[in-house]
Amino acid sequence: MARGVRAQLDTDLGLAVSGIAGPDGGSADTPVGSVALALATREHTWSQMLTIPFQNRTPIRQVSSALALDMLRRALLDQPPLAQYGFIKTRLVTD
Repeated sequence: MARGVRAQLDTDLGLAVSGIAGPDGGSADTPVGSVALALATREHTWSQMLTIPFQNRTPIRQVSSALALDMLRRALLDQPPLAQYGFIKTRLVTD
């Protein structure tokens, strides 16, 4: 999604968030609170899977938004976009 946004709008950066904020829709493999974040530049794409330990929709959406914006902030400051928050599994995706 982040690559698609960046390409479709011809921007330098693309940011995407997708997941299951609940209260319904989760499964054993992808429970409520599972969120994927991605940031795409012209050179690289980074993604991370989060498991946010809440069952309420509002805090899942708030934490997801804050972490997506933190990825963007870190990239703009020339820092690695993926950070360790303890409950986040990260995976680098390269072009």
